[in-house]
Amino acid sequence: MKTVKHIGFVLKNRLYDGFVFLWVSVLSFYVILQRDCPRNFDDEYGVLGAMAVFAGYDWTTPANMPFYGFLLSLFAFPLHWLDLAPAAFYRSVLSINALLLAISAVLALRTIRLLPGASSEWWRVLAVVTGFSYPAVIHYSALAIGETALLFSFFFIAYYFTVLCQEAENRLVHAILLGIGIGAAQYAHPRGVALVIAALVLAVYG
Repeated sequence: MKTVKHIGFVLKNRLYDGFVFLWVSVLSFYVILQRDCPRNFDDEYGVLGAMAVFAGYDWTTPANMPFYGFLLSLFAFPLHWLDLAPAAFYRSVLSINALLLAISAVLALRTIRLLPGASSEWWRVLAVVTGFSYPAVIHYSALAIGETALLFSFFFIAYYFTVLCQEAENRLVHAILLGIGIGAAQYAHPRGVALVIAALVLAVYG
């Protein structure tokens, strides 16, 4: 009987995860489909230029423009190996942003579940949906800049830090994933250094 209840609990949580993922994805793609070229932002051209450099193209000039982090470039550079029209290519880059944002929302929900004294699942879902529906959050997913990758880094670190504190199983795997998240955060955006410092302080003094 306990096994049946546990399976039902897991399935219910997966449904909530799926709803949050789908909600954020739909909002992001609604904005992304209205975009077909970069805005006149140095950091967009810098990120796209770094993508080209990772793919082996000589785009060193745009890649040297001021921009904040290249983690998105690292995720998206294989798109250069596909034969895509310019608008489709740009939207594909933004689609990776949408995917990172949707995964971030799921990580946020799962992190809240692990916190002691958390409220009912409906309130957790409502809190995550409300936060990730904020216009500025969705807006950043429709720009080829590092803000969404930084948000992903934050919730990735927060989730695996909470898992390490609350669960005893697979601690080595979770610790490795946490280390990868901490190491990558500074490459998403310079503000990621704050995440690295905060994680180290919690690890030492928490």
